[in-house]
Amino acid sequence: MPTPARSDVDMWRPHQMLPVAASLRAVAGSLEAKSGPIRNAVVSDIDRVTGWVGHSRASADDRAEAEKKWLTNLSDNFEDVATAIEQGCANIANQRTALDALQNGALDAGYVLGSTGDTNWTLKRKEGEEETDGDAAAMESWRTRLVAQANEVFHAVQGAASSLQSELGQLTTLTPASLALNGTMGTRDAGMAKDGYTPEELRTIGQHLKDAQLTPEQIKALMDGKTADVPPGVVSYLRNLFGGLSPKDALALRYGLDASDPAAGTAFANDLNTLGNEKVSGGGTSGGYDELPGWMKDIVGERIPGDRGSDEFANYFARSFALGQLFNGATTQPGTKLGTQLELKSADLAELARSNPQYQTAMSDLLVQHSMWGEANGLADPAHPDVSDNPAAAFKDRYDDTMRSLLNAGALNHESSTAILTGHGGADVGLPAGYDSNRTLQSLYGFHWEDRGTTVGHLTDWIDDYAGDQGNSYRAGLSADAFRGMYDFNTDPKNFTFLMDMDGAHSGSLGDVNPELAKSLEEATRPYLNVLGGGNPVDHGFGDEATGHLLHLGGEGPEIANDREMQDQVRRLFGVISSGDDAQASLIRDIGIQQAHNAEHVPLALNEGRGFAGDLAARNGWLQSLLRDGVMADQLDDWHDKNPGNDIDDDTVNNLKSNTKDIVTKGLDAVPVVGGALSLGAGIGIDWASLPQHEAGDSGNIPTHVSVNDTLLEQHWSTWAATHPRPTGDIEMDRALFSSDGSLKSLGVVLDQNNPDHGEGSTIGSDQLAVYLNEQLRAGGLELGDYDSTYLARAGNDNDAIDYNSYKRDLLGDK
Repeated sequence: MPTPARSDVDMWRPHQMLPVAASLRAVAGSLEAKSGPIRNAVVSDIDRVTGWVGHSRASADDRAEAEKKWLTNLSDNFEDVATAIEQGCANIANQRTALDALQNGALDAGYVLGSTGDTNWTLKRKEGEEETDGDAAAMESWRTRLVAQANEVFHAVQGAASSLQSELGQLTTLTPASLALNGTMGTRDAGMAKDGYTPEELRTIGQHLKDAQLTPEQIKALMDGKTADVPPGVVSYLRNLFGGLSPKDALALRYGLDASDPAAGTAFANDLNTLGNEKVSGGGTSGGYDELPGWMKDIVGERIPGDRGSDEFANYFARSFALGQLFNGATTQPGTKLGTQLELKSADLAELARSNPQYQTAMSDLLVQHSMWGEANGLADPAHPDVSDNPAAAFKDRYDDTMRSLLNAGALNHESSTAILTGHGGADVGLPAGYDSNRTLQSLYGFHWEDRGTTVGHLTDWIDDYAGDQGNSYRAGLSADAFRGMYDFNTDPKNFTFLMDMDGAHSGSLGDVNPELAKSLEEATRPYLNVLGGGNPVDHGFGDEATGHLLHLGGEGPEIANDREMQDQVRRLFGVISSGDDAQASLIRDIGIQQAHNAEHVPLALNEGRGFAGDLAARNGWLQSLLRDGVMADQLDDWHDKNPGNDIDDDTVNNLKSNTKDIVTKGLDAVPVVGGALSLGAGIGIDWASLPQHEAGDSGNIPTHVSVNDTLLEQHWSTWAATHPRPTGDIEMDRALFSSDGSLKSLGVVLDQNNPDHGEGSTIGSDQLAVYLNEQLRAGGLELGDYDSTYLARAGNDNDAIDYNSYKRDLLGDK
């Protein structure tokens, strides 16, 4: 810092800190006075013969001694801080006094500061006094001494700040190891269970569990595939605490925490996941699956016993229910192996309930009321304390809640979800030998989740978020790997047949049974639309890590855009997504947005003379065609569900094609993108979360996408908008296309304002607008003839979706 000016020095008022020092001395005296009684209340006042004795007594004595020492040291340190303040204030005041005296001496000699803000302390003659020959030398002498003393004041301030910082730093490191989280404390807290938990013990353990939770920064590190470094002793504390609890003790602790401090109950679940996470480390020790208590690992890894009528079978459900109680509400990522095991356990329970629905009621009653394991281990059901009014519903809720708790906790680890989706990783990620991803996903997808598939959707609802972070190779690669697993499962003909009829022929589809899962699958598909349209991932914004998982979706052929098998796979994926009404609407909208986004890149591609514009046209065309066929697949499935055993005739097929056209064209509402492409490699660079919302008109239908030609109109609009157009002087067109401030309207607004159904006088029709846009593009040197022909060749006719024979042969696999 340069020499402080007079105005700077005047702002330093050390005397204002003196009351703080006095308060600190009062706090120090109070701490010293209380340390003895606090210690004596435990160590001296309780009779060791007739009073409290045993292991818990010894632990309490040790802690009381440590607390007295801590309070005494803390008192001393507060005194040191007060002393640092007082000495610093005195030093600053002394140096300021010396500066004031020096400045007064200069004043007496006839010299004053030219400006209080001058860091050079330049002097001048006082007004009204005559200058002399010696003034220049005298003023320089006074100025030099003033600068030196001003610097001394600054050094005094710096010294006071440094001393205070040092003493305050001592406060942050003063807590001894015996009072910080450590293994010894974990053992002590576990020992509290021996006589049951008192309210004070629950409060103490609850606070320790909350202190052991990961910070947002540590959680983010885990989500990025990195290690979370925790303070020394955290892992040891959790290991000794949980390892020292029996199942009954653990349940009693969780139930007690939930009742007294729900935040501490959540911390209990989070800390279990932290202990089981191999990427959490600190103080020379790390978490991991093997750090969990042995009895917990036995339950997590246990699968359904073969003898469905045995006591062991009932006890399996009791243990599963207990595990769900312990992990319920977790928000912190588990280790990969632990997450995978929890997801597999939920899948086992889902498969049993899906194939034998009676187990949801009968077994969940047995597990709490009659299981010997449950009675011996303190099982309770706080969520359903009285089931007498509707026991069947309560028992089913209990079963579902157990699966949701396990799957919610496991799916927080996205590496685990990727392993479940792909089958990659083997024992290292917790998968058993011979793992069958198809069977597992059928179990999870096919169960009638009470939450309509929200929980099972956590397996995939993160994929789009990670895909948007292509600068992070870990997240980008994990997203693409998980998407590939999801894609491969959904697009297999046998799985497609199952997903369209999940309870047998002519039954509800995925979107009927679990519509929230269908929405999650659609969200996971968003970033990969251009690749699903046959595009090379390298050209559409994907890095090396992601590209390795996305190549050859339809096989090993070099021309994936012409790969019929891949196109059928995409038709199946779009068909499964379209089975949910909300998911279908989102898919249609998102494909429209992707088409508009692609069209924004066309001007730059054409100006650079690259063939990428043709690639974008092909992508848009294939997406239009495959979307239409996916919606048609859902239409055909719905018809057969309503008409079981009937053969479909040509007229019905044509009617369904017409319905499909209406669904797609009406769903492709005015896309809220007006242009402004940034780069050719931005195929996934769409901020889906921040898209402006389009509001439809109050009356009449907005004729945005009545035919393929109108779909092209929107693409031409996006291409033109990307050239950053300005009003041209054509009064009618300028008024229709631009706002009064000269900004471009959205296409939806233009078509709405010119909808003849509104009856507001002269309008500009879509045909007239199309001609105008092409004229403007040609005037700017952009000819879209090749683009249009390429698009139309891939998109086909909006009236001609996949026919019934192709649906059965190519999608269902009925050869």
